[in-house]
Amino acid sequence: MKKVYQYVHAAPVEGQPGECVVHNKYDFTNLNEFEANWILRRDGTMTATGTLGRLDIPPHEQKKVSISLPEIADGEEALLTIQFTLPEARRWAPAGHVVAWNQWKLADRAVTLLSDGRVEFELSETADAYRIEWTSTEAAIDKRSGALTSYR
Repeated sequence: MKKVYQYVHAAPVEGQPGECVVHNKYDFTNLNEFEANWILRRDGTMTATGTLGRLDIPPHEQKKVSISLPEIADGEEALLTIQFTLPEARRWAPAGHVVAWNQWKLADRAVTLLSDGRVEFELSETADAYRIEWTSTEAAIDKRSGALTSYR
Protein backbone atom coordinates (compact mmCIF):
# COMPACT_ATOMS: atom_id res chain seq x y z
CA MET A 1 0.00 0.00 0.00
CA LYS A 2 2.87 2.36 0.81
CA LYS A 3 4.16 2.36 -2.80
CA VAL A 4 0.76 3.41 -4.14
CA TYR A 5 0.87 6.61 -2.10
CA GLN A 6 4.46 7.67 -2.74
CA TYR A 7 4.92 11.24 -3.98
CA VAL A 8 8.26 10.82 -5.75
CA HIS A 9 8.61 9.09 -9.10
CA ALA A 10 11.83 8.27 -10.95
CA ALA A 11 11.82 6.92 -14.50
CA PRO A 12 14.60 6.05 -16.95
CA VAL A 13 15.41 8.23 -19.94
CA GLU A 14 14.93 6.08 -23.05
CA GLY A 15 18.21 4.98 -24.61
CA GLN A 16 20.38 6.65 -21.96
CA PRO A 17 21.49 4.18 -19.26
CA GLY A 18 22.27 5.98 -16.04
CA GLU A 19 19.92 8.86 -16.84
CA CYS A 20 16.57 9.29 -15.15
CA VAL A 21 13.94 11.92 -14.55
CA VAL A 22 12.83 12.49 -10.96
CA HIS A 23 9.38 14.02 -10.52
CA ASN A 24 8.31 15.57 -7.20
CA LYS A 25 4.56 15.05 -6.76
CA TYR A 26 4.42 16.65 -3.31
CA ASP A 27 2.36 19.83 -2.89
CA PHE A 28 4.59 21.53 -0.28
CA THR A 29 7.75 19.43 0.15
CA ASN A 30 11.04 19.94 -1.69
CA LEU A 31 12.90 16.68 -2.34
CA ASN A 32 15.98 18.15 -0.65
CA GLU A 33 14.33 16.95 2.58
CA PHE A 34 15.24 13.38 1.55
CA GLU A 35 18.45 11.54 0.74
CA ALA A 36 18.46 9.99 -2.75
CA ASN A 37 20.41 6.75 -3.25
CA TRP A 38 20.79 4.19 -6.00
CA ILE A 39 21.39 0.44 -5.97
CA LEU A 40 22.56 -1.67 -8.91
CA ARG A 41 21.73 -5.38 -8.86
CA ARG A 42 23.28 -7.77 -11.37
CA ASP A 43 21.72 -11.22 -11.69
CA GLY A 44 19.98 -10.66 -8.35
CA THR A 45 23.07 -9.59 -6.39
CA MET A 46 23.69 -6.03 -5.21
CA THR A 47 26.96 -5.03 -6.89
CA ALA A 48 27.11 -1.24 -6.60
CA THR A 49 25.50 1.58 -4.64
CA GLY A 50 25.79 5.33 -4.61
CA THR A 51 24.23 8.52 -3.39
CA LEU A 52 22.62 11.31 -5.34
CA GLY A 53 22.51 13.47 -2.23
CA ARG A 54 19.64 15.77 -1.49
CA LEU A 55 18.13 16.70 -4.83
CA ASP A 56 16.76 20.24 -4.99
CA ILE A 57 13.45 19.61 -6.76
CA PRO A 58 10.58 21.88 -5.69
CA PRO A 59 6.99 20.62 -5.47
CA HIS A 60 5.44 19.60 -8.80
CA GLU A 61 8.78 20.00 -10.62
CA GLN A 62 11.03 17.42 -12.23
CA LYS A 63 14.75 17.14 -12.90
CA LYS A 64 16.98 14.96 -15.07
CA VAL A 65 19.60 13.14 -12.98
CA SER A 66 22.77 11.36 -14.13
CA ILE A 67 24.14 8.29 -12.37
CA SER A 68 27.67 7.10 -13.03
CA LEU A 69 27.08 3.35 -13.36
CA PRO A 70 29.74 0.65 -13.69
CA GLU A 71 29.96 -1.36 -16.93
CA ILE A 72 27.32 -4.05 -17.36
CA ALA A 73 28.52 -7.20 -19.10
CA ASP A 74 26.57 -8.76 -21.96
CA GLY A 75 24.20 -11.42 -20.73
CA GLU A 76 23.79 -9.96 -17.23
CA GLU A 77 20.39 -8.95 -15.95
CA ALA A 78 20.79 -5.51 -14.38
CA LEU A 79 18.21 -3.65 -12.27
CA LEU A 80 18.59 -0.09 -11.02
CA THR A 81 16.71 1.05 -7.91
CA ILE A 82 16.40 4.69 -6.85
CA GLN A 83 15.39 5.26 -3.21
CA PHE A 84 14.46 8.37 -1.25
CA THR A 85 15.03 8.05 2.49
CA LEU A 86 14.72 10.19 5.61
CA PRO A 87 18.16 11.61 6.51
CA GLU A 88 17.07 12.23 10.11
CA ALA A 89 14.50 10.56 12.34
CA ARG A 90 11.04 12.07 12.38
CA ARG A 91 8.29 11.53 14.94
CA TRP A 92 6.67 9.06 12.56
CA ALA A 93 9.73 7.16 11.23
CA PRO A 94 13.43 6.52 11.95
CA ALA A 95 16.35 7.88 9.94
CA GLY A 96 16.84 5.80 6.80
CA HIS A 97 13.12 5.08 6.37
CA VAL A 98 12.34 4.66 2.64
CA VAL A 99 9.61 7.11 1.61
CA ALA A 100 9.72 6.33 -2.13
CA TRP A 101 11.50 4.04 -4.59
CA ASN A 102 11.43 3.04 -8.25
CA GLN A 103 13.19 0.23 -10.07
CA TRP A 104 13.74 -0.58 -13.73
CA LYS A 105 15.63 -3.01 -15.87
CA LEU A 106 18.83 -1.81 -17.53
CA ALA A 107 19.71 -5.10 -19.26
CA ASP A 108 18.14 -8.51 -19.79
CA ARG A 109 19.70 -11.78 -18.74
CA ALA A 110 20.91 -13.98 -21.57
CA VAL A 111 18.85 -17.12 -21.78
CA THR A 112 20.52 -20.33 -22.86
CA LEU A 113 18.03 -22.73 -24.29
CA LEU A 114 18.86 -26.39 -23.88
CA SER A 115 18.15 -28.90 -26.61
CA ASP A 116 18.77 -32.63 -26.64
CA GLY A 117 19.56 -32.46 -30.37
CA ARG A 118 16.42 -34.31 -31.47
CA VAL A 119 14.19 -31.26 -31.79
CA GLU A 120 15.26 -27.91 -33.15
CA PHE A 121 13.11 -24.95 -32.21
CA GLU A 122 12.99 -21.22 -32.73
CA LEU A 123 11.74 -18.49 -30.42
CA SER A 124 10.43 -15.17 -31.68
CA GLU A 125 8.52 -12.22 -30.31
CA THR A 126 5.77 -10.03 -31.73
CA ALA A 127 4.15 -6.98 -30.17
CA ASP A 128 1.51 -9.15 -28.47
CA ALA A 129 2.99 -12.63 -28.09
CA TYR A 130 5.95 -14.93 -27.71
CA ARG A 131 6.10 -17.63 -30.42
CA ILE A 132 7.75 -21.04 -30.31
CA GLU A 133 8.16 -23.05 -33.52
CA TRP A 134 9.46 -26.60 -33.85
CA THR A 135 9.18 -29.18 -36.66
CA SER A 136 5.69 -28.49 -38.03
CA THR A 137 4.25 -27.09 -34.77
CA GLU A 138 3.79 -23.54 -33.53
CA ALA A 139 2.60 -22.13 -30.20
CA ALA A 140 1.89 -18.54 -29.13
CA ILE A 141 1.73 -17.15 -25.59
CA ASP A 142 0.02 -13.83 -24.95
CA LYS A 143 2.41 -11.30 -23.33
CA ARG A 144 -0.20 -9.67 -21.11
CA SER A 145 -2.15 -12.64 -19.82
CA GLY A 146 0.40 -15.46 -20.20
CA ALA A 147 -2.31 -17.58 -21.84
CA LEU A 148 -1.57 -20.04 -24.60
CA THR A 149 -3.40 -18.37 -27.49
CA SER A 150 -2.42 -20.61 -30.38
CA TYR A 151 -1.22 -24.19 -30.83
CA ARG A 152 -1.07 -25.76 -34.27
